[in-house]
Parts: sequence; structure tokens; C-alpha cells
Amino acid sequence: MKGICHVCGQRRTIHKNRKTDKAICPNCYQMARYRDPSTHEKCFECSEVKRVAMRNESGKAICQNCYRKDPSTHEKCFECSEVKPVATRNESGKAICPNCYQMARYRDPSTHEKCFECSEVKPVATRNESGKAICPNCYRKDPSTHEKCFECSEVKPVAMRNESGKAICFACYQRSKIGSCIQCKETKIIQALGLCHSCYRHQRRVNMAARPA
Repeated sequence: MKGICHVCGQRRTIHKNRKTDKAICPNCYQMARYRDPSTHEKCFECSEVKRVAMRNESGKAICQNCYRKDPSTHEKCFECSEVKPVATRNESGKAICPNCYQMARYRDPSTHEKCFECSEVKPVATRNESGKAICPNCYRKDPSTHEKCFECSEVKPVAMRNESGKAICFACYQRSKIGSCIQCKETKIIQALGLCHSCYRHQRRVNMAARPA
């Protein structure tokens, strides 16, 4: 059902919040649960109290970090063909990894929103406590998103976390992906499949053109 979310004020698919009986969109609902400590539970794997990403066969809570470490939750990504944790699935039920999911949203104008900080329509990096969209530029400027990088030990915006949950800054994340592209043979940041951004985008266009309609 379409309607106005009482948190972000956007017209989207909405559901009734059981606690408040108000309309809320899936994004704001997930963000509220992420920030609400009362919904967090002790992870069965690491014993830390965190947000619940999934539950095991016994119904025990598993946090996001432990979920991503578990090889049984990994599948071959439909986009990049690498075996990684599953972020979502396409309309055919094929697995999409976190990197490809984020890249697709970044490039898809239909997922962009007006940033609460700068008022420009851009990709959404995160949301504030009210569910308002924050663009990547404003996210990086916010000191609350900065942590000490595990690699360089400098306090910077967090780009990703390693398997232990330690923060990795954007510069170190990009440096870790530098290599020789198997297609153009140039030393560049590797996107996926051993290909640089340009060659990877070209390969994706070729693959999509070859798919049956």
C-alpha cells in the first residue's frame, strides 16, 4: 500500500508500525530497529549485543558481522560472479552481493533522494534519526561517522569494516583494491572479476545485451 511515511515524509510503500500504529516505510522501519537498543540481542556466535541480521535454525540471533563471516550464507553474485554474502536478490531470485547492490543504488536515479543536509538530490549513504536521507558527501563530513582506521590508524569516515568489524577508511579501502586489470592490463582500482571500473562496466553492458529478453 502506498502512502506517506510519518518519519521521512516521503510517499512510498508503507506498513503500520505496531508500536505507534502510524504509517512507516521499510527503510525507516529498518533504521529505527537498527538504532533501537531494545531490539538488539546477544549474538549466538560472538556473544555481543548487536542488531539481529538473521537467526540460526534454533532461532538464536546472529549479528551482521557474524552473518557475513559464515560461508554458508555466501552465494555467487549474479552481477560480479564472486562468492560473497547476500545483500538482496533480483526479481529472478538471484543473489546480489553488498558491493553490487550499493553500486546499483548509487547509479540508479530512482533511488536518489533529497539530502537533508545539503538539499541536493543524490544517492543515499545513510539516514539520520528522523529517517531523512544523507548523501555520501555530507556523510563523510559528519564527525560522528569517523573512526580510527584499522589500517592507517587515522580518524576518518568509515568506508567498510573488515571481518573483525574494524573500521576501514575510504583511502585504505581503495588502496586494497589496486591491481593490474586483466582486460586493459593497466594498474587501476579493481572493481570485480579482476577488472577495473571501465572494463567492468563494459563487460556488464556486454553481458546484459547477451541476456535473453
